[in-house]
Amino acid sequence: MSHDLLLAITLATTLGSGLLAGLFFGFSVAIMTALGRIPASSGIAAMQAINVAILNPIFGLVFFGTTLAAALLAGYSLLIWDHPAAVYLFAGGLFHVIGAFVVTIVFNVPRNNALAAVDAAADGTRVWSRYLVTWTAWNHVRTLASLAATASLIVGFSLLRDFGTLLALGAGARPQQLVAIPAPDGGVIEADLYGSGDRAVLLAHGGRFDKSSWQKQARTLVDAGFRVLAIDFRAAVQARAGRETACLYDETCLAVDVLAAVRYLRAKGAKTVAVIGASLGGGAAAQAAVEARDGEIDRVVLLAHMPIKAPERMKGRKLFIVARDDLGSGDVPRLPGIREQFEKAPQPKELVVLNGSEHAQFVFDSSEGERLMREILKFLSAQ
Repeated sequence: MSHDLLLAITLATTLGSGLLAGLFFGFSVAIMTALGRIPASSGIAAMQAINVAILNPIFGLVFFGTTLAAALLAGYSLLIWDHPAAVYLFAGGLFHVIGAFVVTIVFNVPRNNALAAVDAAADGTRVWSRYLVTWTAWNHVRTLASLAATASLIVGFSLLRDFGTLLALGAGARPQQLVAIPAPDGGVIEADLYGSGDRAVLLAHGGRFDKSSWQKQARTLVDAGFRVLAIDFRAAVQARAGRETACLYDETCLAVDVLAAVRYLRAKGAKTVAVIGASLGGGAAAQAAVEARDGEIDRVVLLAHMPIKAPERMKGRKLFIVARDDLGSGDVPRLPGIREQFEKAPQPKELVVLNGSEHAQFVFDSSEGERLMREILKFLSAQ
């Protein structure tokens, strides 16, 4: 399912659930109370008329369409479970399907059918009194369930939009497809896929970023003829959800996700695969270049990468990039460490030192951003 389609379905389901929550809420707090204050025969007649009028195409589209979409979201969320939005999509779908749809069909509709058989002109006081209590109680349930579904889906929609960046950057910058990449340990790596073609570039984000942070660079690469895949490290997704693990700063652990994505691209027809990694993503890319089989990774671009233990074992063509005054922990310059990694790495290799002090992906937003992109495109396109 494409990312845009998932967003559209989530938005439609949220709106539908919200409409139904409002409808049910009106019955719970006003309509049923008002009907209970008039004579039973009048209340029965009014409710019978409402139950007939509600069976119209507009209500049917909202009620059944929202249920179908909610069930689809709940099922699809299991395929992207590592995404922080997944649990909210699952919960929202479940709240609606069970709390709104099933409750309506199993508890409210049979009572409506029974009421339809009552002669409003006859003495239906006992039937009406029981109906008011039981029908309204179940209506409270579906009101709360619809509100819970709406709230969950709103959160899920916000997370799917990558905290607002997808819409803010406009339609031209959005990923063409959200893909779920199987990891060797049985997990799922979520990624944004841009463009097409047999020359692929894999983007591995830094610790303060996620896959959406590459959108501008991904579009530039697509315009240059590359298919681009930007992954979300599973350890980073867990950290954003408050479950940080030791894997987040372990290049060997992170390299598992990079290699799985590289092999996914190869399986999808990529003839060449380059990896661009920034900061901790650069460490993962460098380590993947060590562990990759011969020919799996053709080129690797390391933006102020996290050092690895054995740079001398890296395969493929290598481009090291760092800003001259980039400072690491304790205000220690990163350039000497990057240069040491560069010197140990085997040929072919290049080192580019940019002006400024910005770190890794932050360089794209600096005065050196255009130069950085030019250096990357030159390296990726060189024969």
